[in-house]
Amino acid sequence: MKEKLSFNSLFLLLFFFLTCASFYSCKTAPKKPQFPEVNPLALLSTDSGIYVSVPVQKHQLLTQDLLCAEVQTLSKDDAKKIVERINILYGGVLLSKKGARIELTAEGSFPQIGLNLVLTEKNGWQKSGYTAPSDEQALALKYPNQFDLYARTDTPFKVSFPSENILCTGQNLEPLLNQYALRPTLDEKSEMVKWVSA
Repeated sequence: MKEKLSFNSLFLLLFFFLTCASFYSCKTAPKKPQFPEVNPLALLSTDSGIYVSVPVQKHQLLTQDLLCAEVQTLSKDDAKKIVERINILYGGVLLSKKGARIELTAEGSFPQIGLNLVLTEKNGWQKSGYTAPSDEQALALKYPNQFDLYARTDTPFKVSFPSENILCTGQNLEPLLNQYALRPTLDEKSEMVKWVSA
């Protein structure tokens, strides 16, 4: 009688274990919250003197050459891989007595796994973190305000990917990331829109 009870208990325990295991193994990992994406043009400073828009897929060779000219250690093959991921590139330039300020934003596809493989110390990149100031509404909606910045010693430009669809680069990225944290909408009547639409 004891053997039968042990077998039944074991069977019941095994059944319970398998049921729990199958229930919890089917559970999907929590997804990152989905937010409406920011138009990358809305991230640029509004005091720039010149704004440009480049449909990169129509001008791949030009964009590759510009990347290689700016980052001397970047190979043509690596530049091509980057350019293939960019749909449109926006730029804002301010010329002053202090020098030129250049800000670039792009819309494309920048998966985190690829960034982790390319933007490494071995490849000359230093990673740091930045927390953008936010407001109560943005924090309540859980808009991201913590970002990774990547820098190299051979160029004054830093790079950040606030989302898998947006790239920001410039000498001073903090203002662009501050804008991203607040999720600005693009004013269709602004000067920058007139510049890039002309």
